[in-house]
Amino acid sequence: MSVAYLPNDRLYENGHCVIFARGISPVELLSRVADFPVVPIPLSRIQAEAISVMGEDVDEDLLGNVSVEALRGSGMFAEDGALLRAGTYADWSFVTEVGGAFLGSQEILERVSVGTAALSVSLSINEAAWISYAELGVTLTSFDPLQPEHVYGTQPGKLEELTGYRHAIHTGAREDAYDRALRVIQERLGCTVPQEMDADLLPAIRIAGAY
Repeated sequence: MSVAYLPNDRLYENGHCVIFARGISPVELLSRVADFPVVPIPLSRIQAEAISVMGEDVDEDLLGNVSVEALRGSGMFAEDGALLRAGTYADWSFVTEVGGAFLGSQEILERVSVGTAALSVSLSINEAAWISYAELGVTLTSFDPLQPEHVYGTQPGKLEELTGYRHAIHTGAREDAYDRALRVIQERLGCTVPQEMDADLLPAIRIAGAY
């Protein structure tokens, strides 16, 4: 399965969750996800991955100007913590999580969408997929692209009305439904995670005890 609208396809195919929110900053998005004001530390994808794997034993040569003390003080070495990075594209912000499902929570999506619109997309390592769309603190549309006939939310047809994703799902192999739906939804809404985010230093936080 190819996730063409997320960078670093192979990395993201090992499982990912992404939330997009319109008209708020990356730091505000992270604060809404965490449910408290945050002070992020800028990290590249390579730095974030190294911290996730090695914890406090991370090679300091990978950290650039970021000190181990600063990371420790920010809670970046928290055990069972979701490491999240956020950025912007057009008038949307995004927050990404690799290899976990913390961001897949409906409660988080609805909290993020207060006063705006938000889209959540997730794919597990076993290729279980889910897409949800919320506005003003309420989930309007929520579904598994492999079973598009079962749509949940207070306005199940809202995301179809905005994007026309159903045609994409039914045009092609069933196993690629998530990829096709994601392409169309992101194109129509104008949100994506640009390739540059892998190398760029983006605001990052760690949510302790998320897993």
